[in-house]
Amino acid sequence: MGRRNFSIVFLVYIIIFSLSSIARASSPWRFNFDLKYENEKTDDAQKDETDELQHEYQVRYSAPISLETKLESELKAKIKKESSLSETKDWPYWTFRVKSRLYGFMLGYKETEEEKETAEVTGTKNAYFDLKLQPEYLPSVNVKYDFERKIDPNQPRNHKFSINSSYNIKNFFKIRLNYQGEKTDYKNQPTDIKEGDFLGQISLKHFIFHNKLRFDFDYKYEEEGEKEEKDPQVIDPNSLDTDTYWERSHDESIRTAITKLTYKITPDTTLTTHYEKKNEKEKVEGEDKEKNTFWLNVNQKICSYIKVAGKYKHEKNHDEGIEENQNDIYEAQVTANPSKWLDLRGRVKFESKDIDSLTDDKEDKKENNRTLEGTWKSNFPQFFKAINTFNIKFSKEKDNFIDPNKGDDSLEREEHYKWKIRLTPIDNFNLAPEYNVSEEKSITHEFKTTMSYKLYCASRMKIGLSHTLGRKRVKEEEQALGVPGPKIKEYNDDTKFNIKFIPHQNLIFSTQIIREANKTITNGNVDQDEVNLSYAFNYDWRFNPFTWSSSFKYDDRDDDNKSGGGDTETFESKLTYKIKNYDVTANYKYTKTYSIPHDKKQRIGLQLRAHY
Repeated sequence: MGRRNFSIVFLVYIIIFSLSSIARASSPWRFNFDLKYENEKTDDAQKDETDELQHEYQVRYSAPISLETKLESELKAKIKKESSLSETKDWPYWTFRVKSRLYGFMLGYKETEEEKETAEVTGTKNAYFDLKLQPEYLPSVNVKYDFERKIDPNQPRNHKFSINSSYNIKNFFKIRLNYQGEKTDYKNQPTDIKEGDFLGQISLKHFIFHNKLRFDFDYKYEEEGEKEEKDPQVIDPNSLDTDTYWERSHDESIRTAITKLTYKITPDTTLTTHYEKKNEKEKVEGEDKEKNTFWLNVNQKICSYIKVAGKYKHEKNHDEGIEENQNDIYEAQVTANPSKWLDLRGRVKFESKDIDSLTDDKEDKKENNRTLEGTWKSNFPQFFKAINTFNIKFSKEKDNFIDPNKGDDSLEREEHYKWKIRLTPIDNFNLAPEYNVSEEKSITHEFKTTMSYKLYCASRMKIGLSHTLGRKRVKEEEQALGVPGPKIKEYNDDTKFNIKFIPHQNLIFSTQIIREANKTITNGNVDQDEVNLSYAFNYDWRFNPFTWSSSFKYDDRDDDNKSGGGDTETFESKLTYKIKNYDVTANYKYTKTYSIPHDKKQRIGLQLRAHY
């Protein structure tokens, strides 16, 4: 396969290279060419070998028509071939654009074809149109049309159309209209599908009493519909009606009204109320949903470094004939910055949710959630710099139908604590402990800490060392009455050591060693105990116009006999030659797995790029 394709590709490359003489920096023409070839061989029982050839061409024209108008045209082609029968083509791919401050126009056409190894050919033909008008004192308009047709005549054809218009008067009054329609045309079937979505929105912002009182109003109407064209004789062969008709299968309307009032009582006190009403109606199924939400926010600045905020939210949902639920949220926040060395932030949240099922009383539930969050930042330059965060959450769920006096049917608890500490006397030393607790059906305690240290030897060498210590304990729920659940303990120790040596600004050597130790104990029995090591060596060498980088990595696995795998070694090398208008890249990758039998894999790649 290779010789014929390479001959064609290099012929095109020579043609583009010769055209570069007329494509100077001041010329509106631009030519781009990209060729990529990869060969991969697998030395195992199957002896697989795959070839992949991909080449892409692009011709672009860009020139100004006037001071505010620009013309652009682009023609692209992309061909990708794998093995001998699998091939993908994106050709032609043409785009024409006109850009301006007040308007924009675009036309496009694209064909995609894919041939598989089974000789099956699939693909699409796609044409699209886009028009934008943005006059200064008139509503803006954006019109789009998209047509897509499959190569297979039995596949449907899709038509998509949208129009969007908006009008904004000095950020005071805004109106927006949007319509999107789609039609699916089944050529050889008596059934077509039409879908249409409409959106209308009006927004109003007004200041009363100068900047003390502000009134915002927003109303939005949405409608979604779907129709199907049917032939009565297909549904019922005995039908005497020979005319097709449209049957509406989905028709939903959504109305949303939002009112917001903001009152700035004093320069340090702000009161905000917010009310939202949303109604959803499905006309075909006869479903009706309603949602009412009320917010009340208070922000108070006590002094120059303390801020307090309170929030109340009430939400009531009604799903006709199914259920009703009510949700109340209380939240308080405190922020304190007493000095440049200390920053305190805290948040308390309480949420109560009541679900009342109208079809089955057994589904009635009540849920309470409590959340406590905080952040403490301190910076003492002579001693340390630390960040402490914590998050505590309690969740209780109660089934009101079984026994109202029973108490909580389920209890969930989550606690998260994190610290980040940097000791100033020890340069580049960081400590990050973490402790997590979760309780639901099982109880989990997890502790993890990471210590890292970086050493800089002048500007030529950098040494880094980090260690992560992890401990986890899990107690599962009872498997049966009186039978305790299993107790699981997990131990994790990860160590990383890396060195980076820069003898010259264009030459870099680096090496990395990683050790991972994992151990799992269940009811006193060791289920897993393994230690994995990884060694890596890299270097990068730049000598204009060449760049050469290589890496070698060896993974020493401790679970060879358990998982059926084995140690793995990987070698990669990449050489790049790059000048002003084109670059050439050659890469090689070799992978060997010491399993039974051994598995070897190597890949060779070549890439050419040209741009004029």
